[in-house]
Amino acid sequence: MKQLYKNLLLWSVILVMFVALYQFFNSRAGAPSTLCYSDLVSSAQAGKVSDITIDGQNYLGHLIGGAAFHVVGRREPPDELLTALTRHGARVRFEPEPPDWSRIYEGAMVTILAVGVVVVLGLLVRKP
Repeated sequence: MKQLYKNLLLWSVILVMFVALYQFFNSRAGAPSTLCYSDLVSSAQAGKVSDITIDGQNYLGHLIGGAAFHVVGRREPPDELLTALTRHGARVRFEPEPPDWSRIYEGAMVTILAVGVVVVLGLLVRKP
């Protein structure tokens, strides 16, 4: 009977681990379409950009039709782009970049989680 509980706990940990990994990697899925920078400038000058959020080098926004887009650009957007966006009524937001320690923290948490799972599995599989 004791072996049954160990097996159930083992499979529960494995299931939770797979669900956690799926959620972690799936959160990056469904990304908006990627535009090149020149297409963004052309769309901005034509008044086709509804809103844009500038987050470091990542420019995320929506076109007038509702289509989401993503552009990788310079950290400091050129004045011509900002002028074209604001002239045609696009909402422009700037997001502060997360500090470098937050990226290190994310990587460390994944590593700690993986090591923890290996330790728990090792304890469960070990025979007394």
